[in-house]
Amino acid sequence: MKIEDLVCRGVRALASHKKTEITETYDKMSLFEKAVRMDLNENFLIEEELVKWVLRYVGEHLDPRRYPPAKGIKAIKALSSLTGLDEANLAVGNGADELIERLVNVFVGDDRALVIEPTFEMYEFYITRRGGVKVSCLVNDDLCISADEILRAVNGVKAVFICSPNNPTGIQYDFEEVLRVVENFKGLVVVDEAYVDFAGRSLCERAPDYD
Repeated sequence: MKIEDLVCRGVRALASHKKTEITETYDKMSLFEKAVRMDLNENFLIEEELVKWVLRYVGEHLDPRRYPPAKGIKAIKALSSLTGLDEANLAVGNGADELIERLVNVFVGDDRALVIEPTFEMYEFYITRRGGVKVSCLVNDDLCISADEILRAVNGVKAVFICSPNNPTGIQYDFEEVLRVVENFKGLVVVDEAYVDFAGRSLCERAPDYD
């Protein structure tokens, strides 16, 4: 028996996905050193020296030998104060990727999840790695979504992932269309607003209206 035969089915499936090599991407970006990588949501509005100072300050005021507090309680309290949302409705992670992975592990597993495409590739990555099946629903010709099309495609689906504003198109979907999906789909709807600060509007305040 080969070691490859012992690898989980979902991880083996990832080998068939052709990904752009990170090194290749950054080699190309070296031609544009001052370019802002908006696709990575990197924030260059904050001065580099300030970020370095914060890291030094944190390093000097904690014991790196200890595990951090569970659940990120301090961060959750700060987010609750900022957004007005109840602490019970908030969770934090090491970037959006960790939160996406958690959602897939808890709500999708080896079942089916619908992804609006083209979009952020990590939805498919975590669905596939967990052994689940990605179901695709394409955006319209104007790069917007149709709630009717999405709802026609959700048969047997446990979760729907909607990135709005979308990466890579930059389109923020019509709120009414998104909410129609939320209200009519009998499963989990994930509205990923990682880029919402570029849009000026958010569905965040509507989250408590739904279970």
